[in-house]
Amino acid sequence: METCLCEMKDICKEYAAVSALKNVDFYAQRGETCVLLGKNGAGKSTLIKILAGATSPSSGEVYFNGQRVKDFSTKNAFNLGISVLYQELRLLPNLTVKENIFAGHLPRRKGLLTVDYHQMRRRARQLLESLQISVDPDKIVADLSTVEKQLVSIAAAFSRRAQLFIFDEPSAILSIKELKVLYQSIQNMKKMRRGIIYITHRMEEIPVIADRVVVLRDGQKVLDDKMENTSLEELEVSITGKSIAKERRAANAVQVTDAAPKMQLRDLSYGDVLQEVNLEFHQNLVYCIYGLEGSGKRALGKILFGDLQPTSGQLIIDGRAVQLNSPRDGIRNGIGYMVDERASEGLLLAKTIAENIALPTLDRLKGKIFLDFSKINKLATQRIKELGIVPPDPDAPLGALSGGNQQKVLLGKWLEIGSILVLVDPTRGLDIGVKEKVMELIAKYKAGRTTILIPSEIEEGLAVSDWIVIIRDGKIVKNEKITSATDKMELLKLAGLEF
Repeated sequence: METCLCEMKDICKEYAAVSALKNVDFYAQRGETCVLLGKNGAGKSTLIKILAGATSPSSGEVYFNGQRVKDFSTKNAFNLGISVLYQELRLLPNLTVKENIFAGHLPRRKGLLTVDYHQMRRRARQLLESLQISVDPDKIVADLSTVEKQLVSIAAAFSRRAQLFIFDEPSAILSIKELKVLYQSIQNMKKMRRGIIYITHRMEEIPVIADRVVVLRDGQKVLDDKMENTSLEELEVSITGKSIAKERRAANAVQVTDAAPKMQLRDLSYGDVLQEVNLEFHQNLVYCIYGLEGSGKRALGKILFGDLQPTSGQLIIDGRAVQLNSPRDGIRNGIGYMVDERASEGLLLAKTIAENIALPTLDRLKGKIFLDFSKINKLATQRIKELGIVPPDPDAPLGALSGGNQQKVLLGKWLEIGSILVLVDPTRGLDIGVKEKVMELIAKYKAGRTTILIPSEIEEGLAVSDWIVIIRDGKIVKNEKITSATDKMELLKLAGLEF
């Protein structure tokens, strides 16, 4: 292949008795974005580690620019022009943009050891302009936004003449607006004949960024095709082995009844963030409230729980106007709120599973004076069994659990009191297989409850929900039942996601 930049042939990698990669063929081309997909443990990280020189294959061959790679070390990968941009950006925060771009090879004055800052500034500005990156080379990196730091990392790799760029889930740390900037930068890199490997768990960004998609499952390549020749549903089947969305939608099909709504919002406003929101939420249904970051969806979720107070309008529960002045008021009115930042806001990682599950309902778990630990353990054991939490031990420290099991504990924490569940990004940071299990639990426990889902990815919202609400610039622009005719791309455009 004339445009082939990197090629891996029949790659195997074994760790003790475990085969991480099994006879995998993979290539990256100049001027192309290859999206690499797969569940956690599928082999993506191992493949990238081999390319980055962090480990060597047990067998197989790797070629870069037509030459066989025999030295698998990070130094050699660096010298070949392979750059991996991790979520944890490896920049020097107290130095300027230009110093980070040329770190390790600072321009020097002729015949002297002193740094030539004038030349460094000029070359940094030229490089940034060639990449169409609007960042001041004299700015301190600590003062940059997350996407600006990502772009500086790209510029730094270009200064070292990198040819192959590997992006490790940038969408996990960037907002939609920031991703647009990154996507444009990647388009510019393609025009400059660089190769891009892009790893993501977010299905909805794949059609936007991918020229070609490769799927790994259980250490084997199961799909390698142009994006135009495949679909998100086919990719989902390749990743998991089954169509999650179809199964969920069939299982979740419901009839909307004429019963009185469980919760109503009437002309609800919050400063200039939310403007006269009118919504109804019924029992036994899952509602998806989708919008881009900054749309007002997160503020709405906090208002529903009492974490924020509206500046005007009414919130009505069971036909009665209520005023939620605090989360405590939300809990008293049967509202559970599952936050997206589970480690910093939603869970106590130093405490046990039982202590976390019992936290919102401690008033109900008291004896005459003190907490009744037999009641706490009984509740925790029940939730562990229902939700399939591993390990099935109420006394296990939460910090030792996987992200998926922590998320199950967070859900279990609110099931006892939540006749209304507000779930913000319940699958954040989880791979597609674990997401499936969490979403199945949401569908399982919707009976007798009103569930309001506020996801980052519209795909998972549509898959598990009965009703879709689109919010844009603080206003409701779509509010309707989800049917087989629901058009995801139309909804994304309504939300403001256009490229």
